[in-house]
Amino acid sequence: MSARIRLSAVILLMGATTSGCSAQNVLKQSKMAEKIWAVTHPFIASGVIRHTNKALQEIRNARGRYGLDSALAEGSFDAFRHAYWMASLSRHYKPEKVLKLGRAHEKSNYRSFLRQETENGIIPDKPNSDMDLWNNERGAEIGYKHRSVSKDSLRNLVIQELAAGKLKVIRRDHQGRYLDCSGNVIPSEKLKGTWENPKCLSPSYLK
Repeated sequence: MSARIRLSAVILLMGATTSGCSAQNVLKQSKMAEKIWAVTHPFIASGVIRHTNKALQEIRNARGRYGLDSALAEGSFDAFRHAYWMASLSRHYKPEKVLKLGRAHEKSNYRSFLRQETENGIIPDKPNSDMDLWNNERGAEIGYKHRSVSKDSLRNLVIQELAAGKLKVIRRDHQGRYLDCSGNVIPSEKLKGTWENPKCLSPSYLK
């Protein structure tokens, strides 16, 4: 497997391993923005793959635990998933390099939206991408500031950020309906087929 395909797969593994996709499907979904990142960062490929695989083990174990929900997208587990991954990588590499990796995936989300392709059960939109980018940034900061801590301590630091409301989730009510930033339920017609919509980024919470 070439370095560019392997690095494309690394990004997609973040979602695929938690949603049950096979390795073959991961490779089929490799996107151009991710391949470009791989080409421009060839020297850290093996290390990124190794550290990502370790992070994925912790991410899988955290789903539905430590007060996190079990939803694959837009909730506290999704926020943890992005923040912990970036935190794990930024312990070993400069934050600007690992954040480019996260941004490469988010850049491809608009193309997925145009094709109406789902990721973790939803069609990507701008609020969803904004949420991921925010949580990537916070995670990279945590990892870089705490490069020598254990993986358990790193997990706890990310959980503390969630509990303090410093990460972002998409705002919903108790019935799972999307809310705007004024707390009003968003009509479904305002969400269907729209990239920019009234979904609201809200401070993270735990159960």
